[in-house]
Amino acid sequence: MNVHDYIPISVLTDSYKASHFVQYPDATKMVAYGEFRQGVDGDEKDTRMIWYGIRYIIEHYVERKWTREDVDKADVFYSGHMAPMHSSFPYPRDLFLKFIEENDGYMPVKVQALPEGMVIAPHVPVFQITAEGEYAPLCTFLETLLVQTWYPVTVATLSRRAKDIIADAFEVSVDEGRDSPLLASRLHDFGFRGCTCMEQSVLGGVSHLLNFDGTDTLSAAYYAQFALNSGKPVGMSIPATEHSVMTAWPTEREAIENMIQKFGTGLFATVMDSYNYQKALDTVVPAVSAQMIESGGYWVLRPDSGDPKDSVLAALKAAEKTFGVTLNNKGYKVTQGVGVIQGDGVSTQVIADILRYALAEGYSAQNIAFGMGGGLLQRVNRDTLSMAVKLCHITYADGNSVDVMKFPVSDTSKTSLPGEVAVTLVDGVPTVFPASSVNPQDNLLHVVYDRKPIQHIWPDFDSVKQRVAAEWDSMPRAAHTLSTEMEEKQKRIGSEFWKKLCTEHGINNDGILQDFASTSINDRKDVFFYQADDERYIPRACLFDLEPRVINQIQNSEIKSLFNPENIFVSKDGGGAGNNWGSGYHQGESVLEDILDMIDREAGYSDSLEGFTLAHSIAGGTGSGMGSFILEALNDRYPKKLIQTYSVFPNQSESDVVVHPYNSVLALKRLTLNADAVVVLDNTALNRIATEQLRIDNLKIDQTNTLVATVMAASTATLRYPGYMNNDLMGLLASLIPVPQCHFLMAGYTPLTLDAAESSHTSIVRKTTVLDVMRRLLQPKNLMVSPHAREKDQERSRYISILNIIQGDVDPSQLHQSLMRIRERKLASFIEWGPASIQVALSRSSPYVKSSHRVSGLMLANHTSIRHLFNRTLSQFDKMYKKKALVHNYQGYPLFHRIDDKGNEVFDPEEFEDAREVVGAVSSEYAACEQADFVRVLFIYILIHKKTTNVIFIAD
Repeated sequence: MNVHDYIPISVLTDSYKASHFVQYPDATKMVAYGEFRQGVDGDEKDTRMIWYGIRYIIEHYVERKWTREDVDKADVFYSGHMAPMHSSFPYPRDLFLKFIEENDGYMPVKVQALPEGMVIAPHVPVFQITAEGEYAPLCTFLETLLVQTWYPVTVATLSRRAKDIIADAFEVSVDEGRDSPLLASRLHDFGFRGCTCMEQSVLGGVSHLLNFDGTDTLSAAYYAQFALNSGKPVGMSIPATEHSVMTAWPTEREAIENMIQKFGTGLFATVMDSYNYQKALDTVVPAVSAQMIESGGYWVLRPDSGDPKDSVLAALKAAEKTFGVTLNNKGYKVTQGVGVIQGDGVSTQVIADILRYALAEGYSAQNIAFGMGGGLLQRVNRDTLSMAVKLCHITYADGNSVDVMKFPVSDTSKTSLPGEVAVTLVDGVPTVFPASSVNPQDNLLHVVYDRKPIQHIWPDFDSVKQRVAAEWDSMPRAAHTLSTEMEEKQKRIGSEFWKKLCTEHGINNDGILQDFASTSINDRKDVFFYQADDERYIPRACLFDLEPRVINQIQNSEIKSLFNPENIFVSKDGGGAGNNWGSGYHQGESVLEDILDMIDREAGYSDSLEGFTLAHSIAGGTGSGMGSFILEALNDRYPKKLIQTYSVFPNQSESDVVVHPYNSVLALKRLTLNADAVVVLDNTALNRIATEQLRIDNLKIDQTNTLVATVMAASTATLRYPGYMNNDLMGLLASLIPVPQCHFLMAGYTPLTLDAAESSHTSIVRKTTVLDVMRRLLQPKNLMVSPHAREKDQERSRYISILNIIQGDVDPSQLHQSLMRIRERKLASFIEWGPASIQVALSRSSPYVKSSHRVSGLMLANHTSIRHLFNRTLSQFDKMYKKKALVHNYQGYPLFHRIDDKGNEVFDPEEFEDAREVVGAVSSEYAACEQADFVRVLFIYILIHKKTTNVIFIAD
């Protein structure tokens, strides 16, 4: 039985999606869209990709008519799918039955998609799903099927990138250059046998045929010809031997003579290394040359082992020696009647290496063809181009419509688009707009399914292929795809922090002190603001970014007049760092003078500069790479000033930045060596807090920003509203960091609330006391870090130090009583070699901000369990680095390459390995802090290593 007939369509989704219909809030409309978020493996220089494959999904799955039998089978299946006892699992049975009855069995959603063959850049929506009425909760049920378009898109894109490499070599060494008709046959699909199923061979093989004619994947060639191209041939191949054929004959010579006899007037290929490759080239090729010349055909030599570059060159030299060469008009050698195809271990990098090697020896690229199997159809995954589907709009049952978006603070590259979207061409580039700002006739997202199959005329395969060829070369290699209108719908954390400080100090969005705040309340506005000549308050802030989106959002927001425009830096090319630490670091280095000029000017406005605060992410490219460079520059320029950071760590269970372990470790090295204190925040914990503490199922961007801004503002409260203690940065941090290297701090805040203007959700905390607040601060669920330590490791973990900043109506005697109660209950486990005490700072609150709680508190804690967060990052780093996965993305930057003995540019592992060692040492230091004899061990270490730079730092 065919697997498609055996499996009912009612289960063709992920398990967790089957239950989403009861998880979503009541709604009458929901919209989601799909996009790719990066170029191939994070390539920032060429982010083009080919959209293809939606037709197959629509025709074979979405347009399938559901039946009552599909539901009956689902009943049986879902009745035993719930863990752990195989009990009943929820699924939208009633909705299924309803549309089977009312909609003739068709899924009641609308699907829009870009035309197949369109060349796009990251973040361009490729499809959009809309579900309305009582069927709104089914919006994302088809997501699993539609996401599978990642595969044909990835194969088509890889194949095209390979064609670019070969075309570049043709342009240099072939008379007709890129226009040579031979180019279309230079990459052959050898991947059929490595496919996991017939469907993969069809989808992947057809995608390759968008770029080349050569294929041995007959399933794809047949499908493309008869299902997509009205019977017109699409793919081609030639007769070729395999090792079984060669070894079946008494000698290789006899096997080749048979091929010449059977196919010598045309093209054929023979594998040459069944026994001894070089011997076959030296003896067998000359022995059959006369017969081959007489036949008048073309013989392709195929090596199947050894170093690809050496094997190809050996074949070319043998062909030249036996059959001779001619020099073309560009001065390159063209072998006569014989060529070579390399089909073993081929990737785009191998293709580039072979062609560079051959051209250096004077051979034209037209002599060489390539065959790709695993490198074309198998060694890809959804993360290669980072595809995702996200909800973007919901209309609630009460009629309220909201544009929603995902905004993980640890990695802004995962930010999704808000609202219904449209795509139009801007200067030839597919660009994203809010749907409301585009004429429907201009929207390139065409309806391909609308509650039922529609009369949609799909173009034939030749037309799609022509579209790819026309658009690929005209599309910029890297393009900005978000319109200004779309960017204005997104927000960022930094602006939320400054808005909160302005509110607390009575400053309006233009920097002017409001009338009600004129009376002095003994606040220190000058900590984070200075007054300009016109008496406006200007943030002591420098804003840096390598692409304009975030800065543009701030400059077009309600606080656009707040910042000093001279302190805003955006890279001139605006291309960003492409989620690559090396790119961010290198670009930061290239604009060093501009950065330092801004920082020096701002520092000069300070009467008593104590230090710097840096807010950034460590997972992507700009925050991690450029942030690392700025840290080093600050430390070098201002060696006696404190540097504190608020560093956002990536989601520990998932990240759309494939190389985030590399970026994180490289950034952590700089945070270890150049920062004095690092407040760690991670997206995993923020999502957990939203779900468990605030009862929010789908955390919105503004809500996330509010959480982070609350922590940042509270941690600076004692500086801005000074008392007798902790009124400067040194006093704040000194007691928290007894061991300089262990300066990574956890933050917790309670009670967490969201402003009524932003959300209808409120904190579940109804009554607050000093004891209650301090007790809650010690609960792991209120920490904005999720170390994920094993239970036995968590038992060994200890507090090194704690500072609680308490705000509100507090009697100092209550503090003493609360501390005694905490000690009696042993709510906190401290290190044995230091004071087991909680430092407490009382801070006044802003009189201009009304709070629904009498007491609130922030905890900054130095805790040894932070090492488990580092270890998790190191484990992810090691898994990738062991295979040297994606290190080539970094090789193009100075820190990561060197010239080997042969004069070739190769990857230099020193920076990776040094960063890994530094982060591992921090983790080990935190582990050592858990030992009772840590002080003695540290003292001995200093004595033994007193001549090392590192130890001088520790001794100080």
